[in-house]
Amino acid sequence: MHSTGPSSGDGKVPCEPRPPGSSLSLMAMAVEIQTFEAMDLGVALFVLGISWIILSLLIGRIRSSQQRRLPPGPFSFPIFGALFSLKEPLHQHFAKISKKYGPIVYLKIGMAPFVVVNNNEMAAQVLKTHDLEFASRPDDEFFRIISHDWNGLILGPIGDKWKTMRRICSTHLFSNSMLKTSAGFRESEMKHTVKSIFQQSETTINLHEVFSSLLSNSLCLVLLSERGLEVMDLSQKIASLSLHLNIGTLLPALDGLDLHGVYKKINRELMPRLKLLLEDQIDKHRRRKDQAGDGFVPRDFTDVLISLEDKDKLPDISILALLWDMVVAGLETSLVTLEWTMAELINHPRVVSKAQAELDSVVGRARAVQESDLPNLPYIDAIVKESLRLHPAAPLGVPHKNLKPVNLGGYTIPGGCKVLVNIWAIGRDPARWPDPGAFQPERFLGSSSAINGQNFDFIPFSSGRRVCAGYPLAMRSIAFYVASLLQAFNWRAANPGGIDMEERTRSITMTLNADLLVNASIRLDQNIICS
Repeated sequence: MHSTGPSSGDGKVPCEPRPPGSSLSLMAMAVEIQTFEAMDLGVALFVLGISWIILSLLIGRIRSSQQRRLPPGPFSFPIFGALFSLKEPLHQHFAKISKKYGPIVYLKIGMAPFVVVNNNEMAAQVLKTHDLEFASRPDDEFFRIISHDWNGLILGPIGDKWKTMRRICSTHLFSNSMLKTSAGFRESEMKHTVKSIFQQSETTINLHEVFSSLLSNSLCLVLLSERGLEVMDLSQKIASLSLHLNIGTLLPALDGLDLHGVYKKINRELMPRLKLLLEDQIDKHRRRKDQAGDGFVPRDFTDVLISLEDKDKLPDISILALLWDMVVAGLETSLVTLEWTMAELINHPRVVSKAQAELDSVVGRARAVQESDLPNLPYIDAIVKESLRLHPAAPLGVPHKNLKPVNLGGYTIPGGCKVLVNIWAIGRDPARWPDPGAFQPERFLGSSSAINGQNFDFIPFSSGRRVCAGYPLAMRSIAFYVASLLQAFNWRAANPGGIDMEERTRSITMTLNADLLVNASIRLDQNIICS
């Protein structure tokens, strides 16, 4: 008899395997499944962990690379940025820290990113190579208000309207023929000023007050054929509001709340007064033009603007904004430049003697100097240029802005940065200017240093698309005023220690810290002065 299977040692027949449907088999499968699930979960977690580490390293490397591409600069704290590390005057502070960080400095003032360029090579990159990329202006609310909703030339966006206004300035307002036409206004106001100084020659004279009146009346005559308007007062009050620390600068999301009341004051008080003044003048000019009919001849800038036709014709808001731009760009900057120039001259009698000798040789003392004499007075021209090199009226210029990232000097400038060109530092760069702090007009005699922004060692009026459109008028008028003052009078400081050359802090322009107090003695014949 055959056995049905192998016998065990105890004679018992071993059990047959249980069919798959049995409970033991189900338990075994469950254990296997749980084991595999646990293994899959562990592998998944392991893979996920490794992926997270790799991704973190990649993100860190990207961020690190981006940080390395940013220009170096001082540490920025959350919210406040580098605000509390800044020192006045800002142009001097930026020039100082550039020795540590290099010619391109990146920092945040509050939440706003800034880039400051401090030498001629980087200035050429911003204002020439990448001129279009940096040609925008910051879209700050304060700028929007004072530009009459971006309708002006200084702050308006680059576009067809802006190009039209730029062309009008070049061909109609600041052309040689128009400057010659408007010379009579400046000469008549200078004559009035010389008489006023003569009447005060036995007393201490505050030249700030004298120059404020001279420049305000001269500019109003050139623009509007009228003197005695309050444009200087309005200009200075509006400019002073820009110096207020607005919480919106630190936290742009709060800017619209106007927590300091700056926008309220300028919108409700100052700009309406300015708008009313200019609109009234434009209306007066239009009525005079209508009355004159075909015989109308423009006599000032407003007359020119309302007479433009075809593609040059401007809407009223653009005429108003352009006139205001000329007030903003022409008054305070000319005042600052004239004060610094006279301060340097009074502290440098050798330069005065040389300039007066040139005036005596070219013009003589039998008549007053005129603007037409300026081409024959190269030393007077050199004096003005040297003053602008040492004391640019707007030492950091008007802020630029790049809408998209731009590569600059091997660094990436993120889109939306406010970009400042340190004109003051460039004009005092010892690598470009021997004895840079000395007042030496002779360095400009026979020099090729153009004033129009083509030489990046010397850019007091900026350069590129945003170069100051009115620089021909500024150079002509300042040189004429300086020549007239030196021809008519001898000057000395009221303080025996000389003129204090310290700068005022908390000012958007480069201003003398103290009033310019002087004494004047007559040089020309009294009959010439009083005629």
